[in-house]
Amino acid sequence: MTEETNEAQLDEDKTHIRKYLQEFSSESNEWFHGKRNILPIVKEYYSFHKNFFTKENLENATWEQFQEISKKMHSLRSVPMAGKNAFGKPNVPIEEYRKQFLALLDKQIPVKERVDNFKLPFIGKATIRELMGYIYPEDCYIINSSTEIALNFLGIKVNIPRGASIGEEYEALTKELDKIQTLYKSIVGHKTDLPVNLEIDQFLRWITETQASTTEVKYWAVGCTWDGDSKESHFLEQGIWEDGYGANGNNKYKKELEQVSVGAFLLLKSSSTNGKGHRISFTKLKKVGKVTAINEWYSFSVEWLDIQGLPKDFDGIYYAKTIEQMRNDKMLQFVKNALTGAPQNSSYTIENTESKHPLNQILYGPPGTGKTYSTVIKAMEIINNASYPTLSKEEYTRLKKQFDELKLKGQIKFITFHQNYSYEEFIEGIRPELQSGSNNLCYALTNGPLKQIQEKAKKDPNNKYVLIIDEINRGNISKIFGELITLLEADKRKGNEHEITMPLMYSQEEFFLPNNLYIIGTMNTADKSIALVDVALRRRFSFTEMMPNEELVPENISEVLLREIFITLNKKISIYRDRDHQLGHSYFMNIQNLPQLKQKWFKEILPLLNEYFYGDWEKLNSVLSERFITNTEDISFKETIGESWTFKSEKEMGDEQFIKEINGIAKLNQ
Repeated sequence: MTEETNEAQLDEDKTHIRKYLQEFSSESNEWFHGKRNILPIVKEYYSFHKNFFTKENLENATWEQFQEISKKMHSLRSVPMAGKNAFGKPNVPIEEYRKQFLALLDKQIPVKERVDNFKLPFIGKATIRELMGYIYPEDCYIINSSTEIALNFLGIKVNIPRGASIGEEYEALTKELDKIQTLYKSIVGHKTDLPVNLEIDQFLRWITETQASTTEVKYWAVGCTWDGDSKESHFLEQGIWEDGYGANGNNKYKKELEQVSVGAFLLLKSSSTNGKGHRISFTKLKKVGKVTAINEWYSFSVEWLDIQGLPKDFDGIYYAKTIEQMRNDKMLQFVKNALTGAPQNSSYTIENTESKHPLNQILYGPPGTGKTYSTVIKAMEIINNASYPTLSKEEYTRLKKQFDELKLKGQIKFITFHQNYSYEEFIEGIRPELQSGSNNLCYALTNGPLKQIQEKAKKDPNNKYVLIIDEINRGNISKIFGELITLLEADKRKGNEHEITMPLMYSQEEFFLPNNLYIIGTMNTADKSIALVDVALRRRFSFTEMMPNEELVPENISEVLLREIFITLNKKISIYRDRDHQLGHSYFMNIQNLPQLKQKWFKEILPLLNEYFYGDWEKLNSVLSERFITNTEDISFKETIGESWTFKSEKEMGDEQFIKEINGIAKLNQ
């Protein structure tokens, strides 16, 4: 395909990409040379690979030289265990490493085949795709999770069939990146002395970090003392914030740190006690900053803001940890008012001013974390103007009964989005139906669930109405809402400052959303990460993360260390896949005995893990600690998945062996 054809296709289908390329062009100097200063490390990595990956060098490379690769690969540095496994010790004879890396250099072999044929223990898809981008930056691209998030954000849909090989995936993604390269050259040009494909990698990373990050703004209370020494001046002068534990190789707060996104606010603080007997706790808020970039999982570039009234003491508040999410209303009120310029005695909210509940909210998290279960509670909190932080089983049953009664009355609607769901089904559309008393077909204008509940809510302004959309991310949001997505915003609701009405597509009726209509969505992040969700949707919803809760999992079932296994599995899934694919606690909550556990394990958990790591048996084997998989001997060099492994069946495993094998997954037994 010629460059002219590529550009014509982009002009027709992806015109909005130009906007982001133009923005990057104006911001690229700051990105490459300013506070972000990304250019030196990219040059360092590129120079290493250019010099190391030559035929002459690889033929005589030592193990120590191969180990240097892990220090110059983002895919291995970002997950230390991956680097340790891949290059911690020789997993195969040194000749095999030389042979495999030399094969990557053979241009006589198509790229797809080189990618598919590369097989070394613990070196997976992400590392191979990064290697190709560094070794051949003129012809190949660095492709990682950031690349795919950016492509999705830009509206580029890559058709990768289920079961595609790593090489086929790489080939399909490369074709789409070729189109972007054409447009990049014409709009951005060449901003550095790096190969242009490495610049494109940085453009896509810029998209992910500055444009496609979640719009749920979080506020984090962070400390500034390392081993008794204050780092406050250093942080402010350098425009950074870092966790001292992480900088010293300790992942104590890694879970919290990995939740910090670009655009989040860091509240630099110190907490102490005063008064008689030092019984009164207080927190001193020193500085507020906005995260502009993620350098490492423990290190962030920060724009420290000039806020009047700081430092400021807040009595009765104590934040002991190095980092924890800020939840104190008083401090949050102060910071939000300062950021928006509102008077400090005013009440700040970005939601409906008459309710403590957001008009639009989404509960998101991995499967089995109780999202659908929680919609009942959230809906009843809205309607009853109440809060139900904890509920017994009996209390939930009573609440669910009230919920069901309100569903029958039409005050609550529950629907599920799917891939074929449309505007016509959700709002209004013309549908075929049989005429009464005959077999004649006619067409009638029919209201969908949104219009049905909207009509009820606007006629009954004294009561609250709730529309629950389960699996909201499975639908095509742009297709389902159309232009009416604008009406979701709080200030665009009827009666608010910037109220808007819009004509419906079929009836041309002027349509609006009333203030007493609430929308609750659920989103399974194993299907689609929050970062991949339609940006228009993310800007209009409040997001509540629901993650696995180990406290809800029984500690032991018939000598099985169930809670420890649950914790270990999720840690490994987070490392080898991502945190969005962890196992929810509901998978294990209602297990009473060993037969129930075995059935759950073989019928649900193992198939789910197989789905998560489809075609990547090395990672699956690592997650299961080499248990429940047969034929693992020399697994790295098997030709095909079908020949290399299979799960042990429930029938062939007695209770005693099952207990031994499943307990072996727990970290206490490794």
